[in-house]
Amino acid sequence: MLNIIRNLVKSIAGKILLLIMVASFAVWGMGDLLRSGDSGLVAIIGKQKITINEFYYQFQKKLNEFNQSLDEKLSEEEAHKQQITYLVLNEMVYGKMIQEFAENNSIYLSDNIIKKAIISIPQFHDADGNFNKILFDNSIISNFNNEAEFTNEISKIFLNNLLFESFTINAPFNKEISNLFYNYEFETRNVLYFNIDDRLIKKPQYTEKDVLEFYNDNKNDYLISKKIETRFINVDSNSFSELVDITDDEIEIFYNENIDSYTINETREIEIINAKSIEQAKKIIELFNNNIELTKYLNKEELIISKLDNVKIGDFDDEISSSIFNNPEGLILDPVDIDGIGYFVVKINKIFPSKVISLDEEKNRIIESLNDEKAYKLFLDNIELIEELNLTGLTLDEISANFNLEIKNAYVEEFSSIINVEDYSVVLNSDIGYQSDLIINENDNVYIIETINITESRIPQYQEIKSLVNNDYSNYIGEQLLSKKISELELIYKYTNKKTFEDFAKKNGLPLFNKDRIKRNRSNIFNQATLDKIFNTTKDSSLMFKDLNGKFGLAFVKDIITADNLINDTDKQNLNNNINASFNQSMENILKNKLADDIKYELFLHNIDNLFLQ
Repeated sequence: MLNIIRNLVKSIAGKILLLIMVASFAVWGMGDLLRSGDSGLVAIIGKQKITINEFYYQFQKKLNEFNQSLDEKLSEEEAHKQQITYLVLNEMVYGKMIQEFAENNSIYLSDNIIKKAIISIPQFHDADGNFNKILFDNSIISNFNNEAEFTNEISKIFLNNLLFESFTINAPFNKEISNLFYNYEFETRNVLYFNIDDRLIKKPQYTEKDVLEFYNDNKNDYLISKKIETRFINVDSNSFSELVDITDDEIEIFYNENIDSYTINETREIEIINAKSIEQAKKIIELFNNNIELTKYLNKEELIISKLDNVKIGDFDDEISSSIFNNPEGLILDPVDIDGIGYFVVKINKIFPSKVISLDEEKNRIIESLNDEKAYKLFLDNIELIEELNLTGLTLDEISANFNLEIKNAYVEEFSSIINVEDYSVVLNSDIGYQSDLIINENDNVYIIETINITESRIPQYQEIKSLVNNDYSNYIGEQLLSKKISELELIYKYTNKKTFEDFAKKNGLPLFNKDRIKRNRSNIFNQATLDKIFNTTKDSSLMFKDLNGKFGLAFVKDIITADNLINDTDKQNLNNNINASFNQSMENILKNKLADDIKYELFLHNIDNLFLQ
């Protein structure tokens, strides 16, 4: 249950229940009523309500989260048009449904449960693995208005998991059923088999009339598909890389302008104690260099020393950071007073000064970056020129000559996975002499394609492919005779013994193959239909098959190895996990459906729209 909670701080701003909630309206529909009344509300879920103020606060948090990952920020109106508002509403309705269900069924969480959950979160642990109130407070300050808002989110997670994980089983729900599945799934079989060939059949004489009839019956098999041959030029930023020249001055300017990127900021290794009063803080400073007395005092006052490595200047608020980074190594004699949190005693154990990576170290990477930047600019400039020349009617050869671009040949189907469907369809249906507009794919590769030859689809006349048809007919006759022969052998040797089976193969010069521990669902020799036959027959019996290479053969089941005789703990555990997962998913779906059936809710979407019309 706590796995989700442990990821809370990494996705603290509104991501907590996203994966579960995103699909919730798709599962439940849009509720019983969509109304425009109740101007102060956006939703009523059972006895729970979501006010416009609550919704707008969560919407702003979600929008800030989105904008942190975007180069061009979304306005509130744009976010509404892109339905981010409904994503937020979706999350909030789901949370209220869980809360309503819990209250209706008298499911409550004690303060002790919430406390244990918070203490268990790794992001709040110091280097020694202990819960650190300082780290906790800083996370709350950075991501929530107050501690109550944070604990409310924790409660939501717990209630969700409490409901859904109530049905989760950690072991097979029935040992006998589990063993039955295991014995079925992991039973294996040992077989002998041989393939038959033309030595066991005699092909009859046939006439050209027979071959011609075969051709007429199977004409469509000889259809030659339409072929469209093209020439094309492909332009991307790499096309202009050789034209780029990078000077030493440009490299130095780039380096200086981006010096922050080449600077490893100073970090410090510290010990820090959060005292409850100024008196405690002063006493700690007095005892700090006496480990024995300090330990006694801290134990008595129920305080701990937090040892933190790689502390950066932005890890704490301004006052604590200023104290940490404006003092030399050693104990800081003035405690830091933070309103509402306490007094902090800090000792700086080690300072790791900032370091600037030299120009020589970064020179090659800078050249590569500048080259890419300049090549891309040349690409953009030249693409405009190429487009103008293409539109004015210059041929592919003229464009190629003007820009020193290579012309290549390809069949049109080679573009099916390179250009978009619409452009591909246009080229596919073009005539000889067609020259495309600029086609730009998602990787900024630009193509101009010319259609130079079209061979329409057709069925060759018999005389054109007489030799091929004759060979196909001979193979067809052989296939029919081999199929008939293997069917006869299956009847004769259906129930036999290993020696008789081996004697037949030896007598007819057929190589005999031994395949042990064949599994029920995978083989590099037999297809699934043959595997099913092997596992549905008895020991000392034979069956015909056609292998993955199209060869007919006869297989003899010589041994049946039960799973109990070859127990593999890993396989058994994986099977049990699959059984459990299927059961748990079924129960979770039942509960979700029950939530939708039992809880009435109404959405006032007009009130959300009004927020963005004012």
